[in-house]
Amino acid sequence: MGTIILVVLIGLKKPDSSTHTGSIEFVKVTQEVLPSQNEEIVIGVNNATLYVPKGATTVPGIISITPREPNLFSNIAEKGWVRSPVVNVEYWNGQGTPYPQVIFAVPAQICFKITTELWEAYAQHPDEFQVHYYAEEVKPMRWQPLSLTAYPDRLQLCGQTDHLSIFALAIKQKTIIPATGATPTLVQPYAP
Repeated sequence: MGTIILVVLIGLKKPDSSTHTGSIEFVKVTQEVLPSQNEEIVIGVNNATLYVPKGATTVPGIISITPREPNLFSNIAEKGWVRSPVVNVEYWNGQGTPYPQVIFAVPAQICFKITTELWEAYAQHPDEFQVHYYAEEVKPMRWQPLSLTAYPDRLQLCGQTDHLSIFALAIKQKTIIPATGATPTLVQPYAP
C-alpha cells in the first residue's frame, strides 16, 4: 500500500513548465508508487484528486500534486475561460528528479470536486465546464481540454489523461453587454 506524505513549501515563482517546479505555493501532497501495487492510486489536495488505475505504470516513484495559482499560464489568445483550481501533477524517481513525459499504460483521471451550486450550473450548461491540461508539446503552448466524465454522486468533473501535466477546472466566462451602450463587461457566471 502506498504512503501519503504531506509537505508544506512556500514560494512565489511560477514553474517554467509542468516538469519544473520552481518555487511551490501552498501544500504539496505525495504518494509512493510501487510496480507491485495491486490497487488504484488515489492522491488529492484541496478539491483536486488524481485516480491512477492499477497497472497504469511499471516504474517506481512518487506522484506529487500541488495547487497552483488560478489562471496560471493564461494568455490573450485563450480568453473566455477561468481556470481555478489549477494543480501541477508530477512523477518523481527515488533521487528527487521528475520523470520526463510519463505515459500511463491505462489512462488516469484528474478530478475536481465542485459545489452543489456549480453542479446545478454544470447540469444546465455542461459545455461551459471543462478540465484542461497545459499542452507543452504544441507551439504556442496552450491549455487544451481533456475528455470529460461527470460523477454526480461525488460532485466531480474529471478529465481522462494518459500523462501528467498542469491541470485545471475551466469555467467559461460570459460577456454582458449593457442595454445603455456602456462598455461590455466580462463576468464569471459561477463562483467555484
